[in-house]
Amino acid sequence: MLTQVAGISHQFVPGVLTAFGIGALIGVVVGGRFADRSVFANIVGSLTALTLSLLALWAVAGIG
Repeated sequence: MLTQVAGISHQFVPGVLTAFGIGALIGVVVGGRFADRSVFANIVGSLTALTLSLLALWAVAGIG
C-alpha cells in the first residue's frame, strides 16, 4: 500500500514503518493512561479515532 497506493519510494518504507511503530507505542501508552481514568471514554475515543483514520485512508486511497 505504501509503494503502490501512496507512491512512496521503496527507500522510505523502513522510515515510514518506524514512524508508525513509534506512533503505535505512544498510542498504547497514552491509551493505557486514559483507560485507567475512564474506560468508557477511552472506548468512545478509540472508536472515534479509528473511524476517522479509516475514513481518511478511504479518502486518500481512491478506493470506491
